[in-house]
Amino acid sequence: MALIKVLSMLKNDLIPPHIGIKNTINPVIPKDLAEKRNVHIPLEKKSWSHASHGRKRLAVVNNFSAAGGNTTILLEEGPTRPDPILQDSRASQVLVVSAKSRTSLTGNIELLISYLRSNPDVSLANLSYTTCKFGIEDLIL
Repeated sequence: MALIKVLSMLKNDLIPPHIGIKNTINPVIPKDLAEKRNVHIPLEKKSWSHASHGRKRLAVVNNFSAAGGNTTILLEEGPTRPDPILQDSRASQVLVVSAKSRTSLTGNIELLISYLRSNPDVSLANLSYTTCKFGIEDLIL
């Protein structure tokens, strides 16, 4: 769950407040976390922008299980990519729809039509590429 939470934080550019600290931090914990150790415990919701200090965002996820397993993952945000500007000169696109049975094929076609109706701005060139590479069932499910 912690990994999913951190990925969500990166995606939404938002750090939620720590829910376990209501008043003060345990007196055993050093008082100089922020100043000397660069450790910040969020006590209220705050923005986590991409341009934070001109560096990539990093997050550490720790897991200490009751069975004795200890795991730590260091996550670094991926590179930002601009949305591709796709100009396709083809007059038509090929959409691939596959299935194991006639009933499944009908269902997959209905799913594709439903997807296109709920996403009217979808690029047909991108959809064609995706369905030709993966198949519609991978796109919808």
